[in-house]
Amino acid sequence: MKHIKKRFLELASMDNIPIDDSKPKYINDIKNEKQLLTILKTDQDRNFLGFMYKDKKSQQNLIINFPILPMVFYDNAYHSYRISEDMRAGVVSKIANFGNGGSFPEHEIYNFIGYSTSSIIMMCVSLLKVL
Repeated sequence: MKHIKKRFLELASMDNIPIDDSKPKYINDIKNEKQLLTILKTDQDRNFLGFMYKDKKSQQNLIINFPILPMVFYDNAYHSYRISEDMRAGVVSKIANFGNGGSFPEHEIYNFIGYSTSSIIMMCVSLLKVL
């Protein structure tokens, strides 16, 4: 597995998107205006889809870009795989030492299996989203 470059949902064209500047459109008709759908335009005339979120603590409006979901799933699979590979030697060592008076590493086994299976599941999900 290779690490990926993070990318966000870009709109190829704005031609077929009706924009009504007079009244904002809220995601799922949220009444408290925490999340507001927005289009971010860059200096290079690229358009990205995002949403505005109002932070409760700082009362600051934050704009968050929508990532491309299959890439998020692949990235999660990659990181889960790396974590499980880093854990493998320690888990095997603790299991081998169990007979020599060591404690059974149930927590480590659960974590190792969890990260390993998460990697496989997320890889499958990322491929399903692409197909």
